[in-house]
Amino acid sequence: MDAVARRVRRVGLSLVAAALLAGCTQRWPEENREAFTRSCLATARKNTPEAPEQVLADYCNCTADHLQRRFTLEQFEAIEQKSMREKKPAMELVEAVEECTGRAR
Repeated sequence: MDAVARRVRRVGLSLVAAALLAGCTQRWPEENREAFTRSCLATARKNTPEAPEQVLADYCNCTADHLQRRFTLEQFEAIEQKSMREKKPAMELVEAVEECTGRAR
């Protein structure tokens, strides 16, 4: 994994918190998806300023798509609670981030 991909993966792990705050349904309301994407892009730009904008946008869209497809609201809320209790991202969310890391090159 190259340096940009590693940094974007790190960003992705920190973006789990943004996903937790964005809320979730099987099909997210547009405002939730937009909030997630804005937060994701802001964090990604800050942590990987050398990455091309399109790479970051692709990564954030991939992560949003994956989370939206994979979790119902109830599932996502349970994962959110687990992450907050353990003070670290739940493995289910880490997997979503990792699936999209390959696009961040």
